[in-house]
Amino acid sequence: MKKNYILLFTLIISVLSFGQTINEFDADQTGSDTAEFIELLWTPNTSLDGFIIVLYNGSDDASYDVVDLAGMSTDANGILAINFSPGGIQNGPDAIALYMDFASNFPNDTPLTQANLIDAVVYGTNDADDNALLIGLGETVQYNDDTSNSLNQNPDGSFSLAPPSAGTSNTLSVNQFETTEFSVFPNPTSNSFVTIKTKNNQPITVTAFDVLGKQVLNTVLIADPLDVSNLNAGVYILRLTQNEATTTKKLVIQ
Repeated sequence: MKKNYILLFTLIISVLSFGQTINEFDADQTGSDTAEFIELLWTPNTSLDGFIIVLYNGSDDASYDVVDLAGMSTDANGILAINFSPGGIQNGPDAIALYMDFASNFPNDTPLTQANLIDAVVYGTNDADDNALLIGLGETVQYNDDTSNSLNQNPDGSFSLAPPSAGTSNTLSVNQFETTEFSVFPNPTSNSFVTIKTKNNQPITVTAFDVLGKQVLNTVLIADPLDVSNLNAGVYILRLTQNEATTTKKLVIQ
């Protein structure tokens, strides 16, 4: 069991260290767009065993497909491009979500969940925002796809339209995710609060994950300490975001 926890902990660090991992995608467009794919950006030459992609339908805000990534791995640039048959990625409003979970837990019509969620993006084709999808996956923006372009991730984690390039030239490099300096103290801690500092006083979004990848805390700090009184003793990963900077820190609670 200890070895399994170490493996899961390593996987969590590798995922969170690069921020969002859905790097580019192209959904179906009525009558004209059939080159559908999802591109992930990850640690180079890494197995994706234990991870899945779930596709959600905006019509009922439930899943309509799941892709088990077992047996797949990233290339030397940290990229995995997954191609779909025409219509395989529905036009919106819909959503794509990446989980550390088992495909068997997501039969068709599974409701939205943030449990074990690593990354998600909600998209449409100039549709009204699907607030249920956004709230259910913890997102705030619904991006619009069009007939000739794909949605590509920007350095700040947002998406914008660009010519499709599954696994090629306009894919973001790992270096684009380098971030500003964050400090967390005391760490390790036996206190109910820890302090998170940066070089400025802007709000900090904090998301905490346990060693199994489960999100256990999500809050925004504005010059306040982080309340960890509800967390049990153990090791956690903090994902810290301020403006366009994102990084991860290990937190040990004694």
